[in-house]
Amino acid sequence: MSDGPPSRYPSRWRPLWRLLGALVCLAVITVTVRQCVFPDPPAKPDLHCAPGVVKRGKGAECVGVTDGAYVFSKELREVTRKIRAENAEAEKSGDWVAVAYTEPMTRRGDWKAANDRGADVVRQSLEGAYLAQMKFNHTGGEGRTPKIKLLLANSGQSGEQWKPMVRTLAAMADDPEERLVGVAGFGQSVKTTELAVEALREKGVPMVGSTVAAESLSTVRPMFFRVASTTSDQAAAAA
Repeated sequence: MSDGPPSRYPSRWRPLWRLLGALVCLAVITVTVRQCVFPDPPAKPDLHCAPGVVKRGKGAECVGVTDGAYVFSKELREVTRKIRAENAEAEKSGDWVAVAYTEPMTRRGDWKAANDRGADVVRQSLEGAYLAQMKFNHTGGEGRTPKIKLLLANSGQSGEQWKPMVRTLAAMADDPEERLVGVAGFGQSVKTTELAVEALREKGVPMVGSTVAAESLSTVRPMFFRVASTTSDQAAAAA
């Protein structure tokens, strides 16, 4: 007879429990070593700004295409709000098409250093686009005329993010549900503007340049139409 308390488990089970204990210790050591030697990679930064708008480039600018759900800069807040409201009314009608207005709408520093138009000029341009949208939607043309949904397409400071913007616009032009029929604006006559125009031209997207005056942005070739006179025409008129 044993003098001590009875064992909780039969003696024949003791090797099994020792083995299980060793396995648990081994698992704990393995997890600890893995976390020390192979730590989990840091979480990827959230690049999402809004539907259709993501952070890109050196300054992580929010660039892309929006219907007014996202405000690219504080100077554009009020006009963006009005555009979004009018877009909602256009969609309610069921009979609408989309036109995108594009130019650099964000900046990392000084507008002049970026060779972009200033914040006030961009705001005034969007206000003009909004007034044109309102006039067209509420006075309309003859017969059955669809309403205009005005999209804002930001190409980033100096137009640096023109490539992803063009990809987005081209995809929208190919998607019947998006109903994109053209792109307007384009801001300054700089190299990135020329590249964006050429890329959209290749995709067959109609364009209207509001203030661009560079000779290279020719209206002779199809798909691009200019409102402003070329620099040479302006110089000749001033002579």
